[in-house]
Amino acid sequence: MENFTKEYLENIVPERIFWRGEDLYNEEALKQVDISNNRITAKVLGSRLYTVKAELIDNSYFFSCTCPYDGFCKHEVALGLWMIEHKKATLKMAKEQDTDASQQDIDIEVLVKKATGEQKDKFLSEALKEFPILLNRFEVMLKGAENLGSEVDIDRLGKEIRKKMEAFDLTDYTRFYESAPESYGYREEWQVLQDGAEAEFEELIEQYTIKAGELLSSRNVLGSFKYILAVYEAIKTVDFRDFKDPACIFEVDGLYYLTDTILVQILNEFRSGFSDLSFEENVYKNIINILFERVNKNRKKQIYNLSDFSELLQRCIQNPNTASYLHENLKRISQLPEEDYCEVLLAVYDKLGDKKNWLELAEKYYKTNRNVAEKLFVHFAGDKAKLIQLANEAAFLFDKKFIPFFYEHLTKEDNPVLYQKILREHVRKSQTLKLYKEYKRKYGADAAREFINSLEGQWNTEKFFISLLIEEKAYEKLLSLAKQKSVRYPEMAYLRPIVNIYPEAVYKIISACSERFLEENLGREYYRQAAEWLKLLKKIEDKNVHQKADSYLNRLIEKYNNRPAMKDEFRKAKLI
Repeated sequence: MENFTKEYLENIVPERIFWRGEDLYNEEALKQVDISNNRITAKVLGSRLYTVKAELIDNSYFFSCTCPYDGFCKHEVALGLWMIEHKKATLKMAKEQDTDASQQDIDIEVLVKKATGEQKDKFLSEALKEFPILLNRFEVMLKGAENLGSEVDIDRLGKEIRKKMEAFDLTDYTRFYESAPESYGYREEWQVLQDGAEAEFEELIEQYTIKAGELLSSRNVLGSFKYILAVYEAIKTVDFRDFKDPACIFEVDGLYYLTDTILVQILNEFRSGFSDLSFEENVYKNIINILFERVNKNRKKQIYNLSDFSELLQRCIQNPNTASYLHENLKRISQLPEEDYCEVLLAVYDKLGDKKNWLELAEKYYKTNRNVAEKLFVHFAGDKAKLIQLANEAAFLFDKKFIPFFYEHLTKEDNPVLYQKILREHVRKSQTLKLYKEYKRKYGADAAREFINSLEGQWNTEKFFISLLIEEKAYEKLLSLAKQKSVRYPEMAYLRPIVNIYPEAVYKIISACSERFLEENLGREYYRQAAEWLKLLKKIEDKNVHQKADSYLNRLIEKYNNRPAMKDEFRKAKLI
């Protein structure tokens, strides 16, 4: 994909998310990268180890991550940067693997046809003994996926997991000093203790999630799902009141937060693996059966929240039969809030073609549920009157996510006041000059000026704010802000655009800040920073001010003649 570049990534994610992803990549947080056909899978170490995938479909990359962040996350950015860095190798490896797989399929078919029945039986027996995962798959093939999983006792398993979590003890916390990875470099003591405790606690649960993953990969989806529900129930009912933590590494609230975070990751990973597979209709019905049996069994404890299983249940809606079956189960759980499963119910109505109930439900919850709102907005995309009503009520909800949608589907003529609000917010979120010019053209210079002023002082729009001041040639404003902000350090973002408009003022700000900075600081990194500032003086075109700048640089070098590292950095910056 030729247009998948670093600039492309920067434009599709918030600036802060990109920075964090870039930091992860530079810190070599990608621990494992596998390429298989059109999919790239990586393990990325953030606050914990997450699985990130990038799949090439119709010449576009689709990313997913098991972390709880809702949107394009820093882990996906890190993988994206790796893909850009290794673009040629990635494409070559994917192509080679496709070729090899195709050749391997042909070879296998030939070999199977050549083998006698006795040879096949002998080879199968030996392979099943050597590779247990093949034994699981073979069992699935013989029994059928819908008949597996009966051997897993959720109650027994959940009790076992909960007991292990409640026995987690941090009395002897010194063990974490010994196990701290040296590759992490220097860390504060509390970080060493917390990272060690988190890793050890996750290992308590990991053995069960690994088993769930093994069962799922062998297509024993019911057994796998039961393991997931056992972990779910254990985490939801665990009692940490007697938790021993003399060093206050977590405290009780911190441990509950950790378990909730782990649970989100576990559910995401199961859902992702489950969605990659296809089963007979009965398997999906059995998944529904198992979940609702557990919901009903635990109704007094009220530990289940169906929103945690929303996407999984929607995946079970394969046809009108499974939709009806799920609907009947939903009708029997009146003790749970409908809002928790409204997305599932919408999917049921959609599959059954029940437009009346679909619309009633969507209009009931679209102000509180972002996914429901999206479905309703798309439904009325061609109805201007209804869309204006929805925009007035919900366009600015959900972190204003739907502003671009309403911008695309409405015009100034439809509702001038509403459209101005929408376009103004779209300019703010997108931070593009093209949209700003459209806003100015449609609503005038005064509205544009007021919009620019509204951005002042906001860190997340500062770069855009400066670009608009440059666009409007508001150089006096840039100079004024540069003077205000350049107290200890010169604000280069404000100074660069005006270096040849107010050369004298720029010279005074940079020279004063540099002089003070070099008086207070010693060391190569400080000299390198000062050199970056002073390089701007070399761009001054006014001859008189340029001569002043050259004289100032010479005085500076003479004054600090006993700092060879400073001279070296100035030489590298071509100041000498």
